[in-house]
Order: sequence, then C-alpha cells, then structure tokens
Amino acid sequence: MTNTEKRKNRTNLAADIGNGLLYQGVAAAYTLGKVTENIGLAAFRGEEKARRKLIHSTRKARKFLHDREKFEAAVDKLYALVKKVPFLGKYAATLTMWVELVRSYMTGEYRNVPTGTVLTIIGAILYIVNPFDIIPDSIPIIGQLDDMAVLSLANKMVQRDVKNYIKWKQEHNNTAA
Repeated sequence: MTNTEKRKNRTNLAADIGNGLLYQGVAAAYTLGKVTENIGLAAFRGEEKARRKLIHSTRKARKFLHDREKFEAAVDKLYALVKKVPFLGKYAATLTMWVELVRSYMTGEYRNVPTGTVLTIIGAILYIVNPFDIIPDSIPIIGQLDDMAVLSLANKMVQRDVKNYIKWKQEHNNTAA
C-alpha cells in the first residue's frame, strides 16, 4: 500500500469517525431534548399534584383556623421537623413568618389579609407535618420532595400577602416603640 493510499484510508477513517460522532451528537442532543421535555412535564405534573394536595389540606385548615390549640400543636410539629429535615431549614424564616401571620390573624391583630391566604398557609403546614402524604416522609430525601413541592407552591401563592404583613409589622413596631 502506498503512502497516498494510506493517507486516503486515514482520511476516510477520520471522516467515518467524524460522521459517527456527528450522528451520536445529534442523537444525544435529541435525547437530551426529550429528557428535558420529560423533566418539564414531570415538574408540571408534580406541581399539579402539589396544587391538588394543597387544596385538600386547605379544606382541612378551616378546622384549625378557629382552634388555636390545634394550630399550635401543628406548629410544634412543624418546628420539630424544621430541626430534623435539611430542606425545611432553608425555609425556616419563611415558615416562622407564616406562623406569625396566622397568629396575628387569629388574635384579630392583623386582618388585612384574605382568609384564603391564611387557609393556604395552614394547609401547607398541615401537609408538611403529615407523615402520610403523597410520598411517606419515612422514605429518606424522596419522602420530603412532595413536602417541598407543596411548600414552594404555597409560598408562591401567599408571597405578596406575607410581604404586606411584614411591611405592616415593621410599621406597627415602629409606631409602638
């Protein structure tokens, strides 16, 4: 085999490898696109499940709205979970503010918030403290994923009203001082 033929064979081999890599790259991009699409769909389905569970918990929350003792028992469970479950720790300030808002609402100190917001907060707390939800909390990490989804969704839903409460609380504390 001459040097020219060897060079031609190497060029053909490189072209074949290049075409193979190109095909694999296109296939990988297609697969990645499908995986991303499926993850997005799963996230949407997860959010829909979280929304349904939050609505169900919000219905239960009406019983707690007028029973301070039941609410405080749920809060005690929540604070115990915040200490044990790592992802809840990152939401500790948010959860604390939620509890303060509900307490202020229950005492009549702050009523400039829709009842639906208060019920959503109580419903989210009840869902989080319930160990037998969509995915049982006894399953490490995975058991808290649905709690995180409900918490995140509830946070989106009540965020504006919580910010208004924080502003009111700061103004109220400034005038009281």
